[in-house]
Amino acid sequence: MLLTGPGDRKTEALRAIRTITGLSLWDSKLLLDSAPVAITEPDLARSRPERGRCP
Repeated sequence: MLLTGPGDRKTEALRAIRTITGLSLWDSKLLLDSAPVAITEPDLARSRPERGRCP
């Protein structure tokens, strides 16, 4: 799938990305902001390097 941009409804685009990829809200937003991007892996979250997070 090719993600070209959020269009007029960014919130709905974020929901769709989260549903399709299973990414967190933060990661979905980063993916949407980096558009255009091709989403080809069904488990995109595991292919990305882990980031340090505060507990």
